[in-house]
Amino acid sequence: MLTRFVTKYRHTVFTDRHLTHLKDFMRTMCADFETELVEFNGENSHMHLLVNPRQGGAV
Repeated sequence: MLTRFVTKYRHTVFTDRHLTHLKDFMRTMCADFETELVEFNGENSHMHLLVNPRQGGAV
């Protein structure tokens, strides 16, 4: 499942420090929901998450 988060009007918001922290946070959140964060990347106005949900789990 590919998820994309975009800031309002695509304003520049995220720095490398933000993206690093968000990647760690999303990896922890995925582990809590027994899913796998396959890929995470982003730029200053958006981020992409590729998540592999668990078998039979609700999305």
